[in-house]
Amino acid sequence: MLEDDTDKKIELLRDININAIYNAEIGEVYRDRGNQEKAYEYFSEGLYMGIMETTNTIGHWFDALIKNNQIHTCLSLVEFCIDLMCKAYSNGECGIGAKFLSQIEVIHSVLLHHEKDAKKAAASINLAYQYALNFDKNPAYDLKTGATFWLGKNDDDLPIAFDEQGGGAIEGISGLLNDMKDEYKDNTKVSSAVNKSIRDYQQIKK
Repeated sequence: MLEDDTDKKIELLRDININAIYNAEIGEVYRDRGNQEKAYEYFSEGLYMGIMETTNTIGHWFDALIKNNQIHTCLSLVEFCIDLMCKAYSNGECGIGAKFLSQIEVIHSVLLHHEKDAKKAAASINLAYQYALNFDKNPAYDLKTGATFWLGKNDDDLPIAFDEQGGGAIEGISGLLNDMKDEYKDNTKVSSAVNKSIRDYQQIKK
């Protein structure tokens, strides 16, 4: 392909590249032109935008699954999300990955209590607290900080993660538990599980 043609292709893809959905294709064009550094920028952003979209989808889905008593499916999706985020963000050492892992582990703890696995549930809420500490020590909302596979070197206009909880990650644990307590107050089993996670968390904070 001639250089003029590739320039036109990049321009066209950029015009329709909403939420980085064509980053892989744009990165491929730069790769084929030998511009590996530019290709890595698009591949890195595309990968992490995809990870965040996956996490966001699961985060909004779990409520419907719980209310329809599809606990096993919800637990499997949450654990998939934990595995994905741990690999993508260096096991939650810092950055937005740590905060998201903290929130996911809170949900994980509640689901484990629902399934009467108190030992794993307590370990999960402890992990939530440790991840929250990691984030609050060095809060960062860009997708690059702590990212295992981010190979792009240009830090201009880094994509920022949207976080519904807001504030610090420690604060976010209490907020999420309280939200779940209100949301599931009419569901006896889930409400009991939430209360057990709250008690576990209170023990950690003593």
